[in-house]
Amino acid sequence: MTRGFRTRSLHAGTDPDPTTGARATPVHKTTSFVFDSAETAAELYALEREGDIYSRVSNPTVRALERRLTALEGGVGSVATGSGMAALDTLTTVLASAGDNIVASAQMYGGTSTYLDTIATRRGIEPRTVGTLEYEAYADAIDENTAYVHVETVANPSLITPDFERIAEIAHDRAVPVVVDNTFATPALCQPLKHGADIIWESTTKWIHGAGTTVGGAVINGGTFPWDHPDADYPELSGPNPAFGVDFTEEFGELALLRALRHRGVRAIGNGQSPSDAWQTLQGIETLPLRMDRHCENARTVAEFLADHPAVAWVRYPGFEDHRTHDNASEYLSGYGGMITFGLDGGYQAAAELCERVELTSFLANVGDAKSLIIHPASTTHATLSETALKEAGVKPDMLRLSVGIESPADIVADLGQALPANTGAQTESSGEGVPNHSRDAADETGDWRWLSAHLRSLDRSLSANSPSRAERLSPICRWLTRRTVNSTAIMRCWYVTLSREARTSLGRPTLTPNERVKPEHGGPISWVPERQSTPASTTWSARTSQARVMGVPGRPPRALMAIPGGRSFHQWRSPTGHGHSVASWTLWEWAGSGRSSAGAPGGWTS
Repeated sequence: MTRGFRTRSLHAGTDPDPTTGARATPVHKTTSFVFDSAETAAELYALEREGDIYSRVSNPTVRALERRLTALEGGVGSVATGSGMAALDTLTTVLASAGDNIVASAQMYGGTSTYLDTIATRRGIEPRTVGTLEYEAYADAIDENTAYVHVETVANPSLITPDFERIAEIAHDRAVPVVVDNTFATPALCQPLKHGADIIWESTTKWIHGAGTTVGGAVINGGTFPWDHPDADYPELSGPNPAFGVDFTEEFGELALLRALRHRGVRAIGNGQSPSDAWQTLQGIETLPLRMDRHCENARTVAEFLADHPAVAWVRYPGFEDHRTHDNASEYLSGYGGMITFGLDGGYQAAAELCERVELTSFLANVGDAKSLIIHPASTTHATLSETALKEAGVKPDMLRLSVGIESPADIVADLGQALPANTGAQTESSGEGVPNHSRDAADETGDWRWLSAHLRSLDRSLSANSPSRAERLSPICRWLTRRTVNSTAIMRCWYVTLSREARTSLGRPTLTPNERVKPEHGGPISWVPERQSTPASTTWSARTSQARVMGVPGRPPRALMAIPGGRSFHQWRSPTGHGHSVASWTLWEWAGSGRSSAGAPGGWTS
């Protein structure tokens, strides 16, 4: 029986200690292991028997981690290394030699790019980068000397997700294995071996461990690639091995790569993971599914906040439908991850300075911590890349890479809010109520509604629909609104986000008045058009719900009257010209009790 992912995260690869009965996995702090006999020792060294010789090669605590990672990724075995880069180096050492090449997607982690460009090349291995989503380019770049094709599940830092199955088909047709860096997704969100990948490597330093205390890495083998394929050339795996004289593929079958990684990689290089680090990582894996759920949830909240902030020029988040690989991410991932990249209107300098202003969020070179982390790649992790390489990697000068933690999302948003520039134009003065008094021209009006929308969304999440403090929290925002003229689309969007989920749903299924038929216009449930009418100049139409009434005349913009559910605010939206132009004014009415009203306001409402 295959147990669930959460169960495997807790139990896979470990059993109570047979000697002491200890339930927790012990840390085997030893350099070496006693042999039962001379015959046993000889068999171990000849790879004729499995067992531990020296902790540089294998160790029971490390093996527990390897078995758990294997179970989570769905492979046949794993080798844990001292870091993620050690995992990549070990794999490259076994699969590639002078005269070979590696075909890699251009959008990759800066450390991987630097390794391929400055270390692999010194060994006579040629890196060939291709556009991550340019699938024909993979086919063109692969030849008889290609050691492997390399892609990332979610590219660092561009957050691009390729079509794994398509790439795998291209590579396998040419007898080349596909290697996937699964660091950003972790097995909690994606198991690439199920989608055509042959080998996974990942940094366990990040989300797998999750606490930012322990460096580690791993290679997980899928066990499906035919290393003895007539068109493949892997001397470490097929044919007499240079060190042991045996054919690993014949001797070990699907475990051939694992034996080579251990005995021709970490054993010779000395880059295996230590027992203490493996034990620490095991503790982190126990909460991996829970943490990834929260990382994903928080990332969406933060991404929406950033998308609505006037100082933010752009946001990349795989969960947004306008992200160019949203469909791939939706197909291959079970969640959109905890990473966001975004840029500021102020460019390179503004992005670098924001890293200095955050307080809760840490400015450092890591991702995947339980705590929120931020960095400016162009001046740090990717600083050694050329301008062309930066462009190929999807790294813009103003890009900020944000690893969203598992803190309270409101605190993350608040921290970013205080660090972000208040606006992108003139200086902003505070009204003393947390609402800016803007003095800007019409070009900045879009920024106004983005700012407002972010605040209203935050309010909608933090307060229940019936909370009496809802209107109190809205009051300063409302007073600011009465002084502004903003884009009509912006107003309708701001109005829309103040609704509860129930209200939004009911607006999507309007109750029709007699003899009227209306439908949502493509693009959103708050833009309405008549489907049938008598005379364009006189026919009115409306959509009524318990929360709102939307009404209008064909050929003119709609007029919206709405009471925020559970609150004490009433909004009237209207066109000052009476025509369908983009400029509109927003008039706010606040409840003043029955029988009191201002001129032009509904009964019981006052301006």
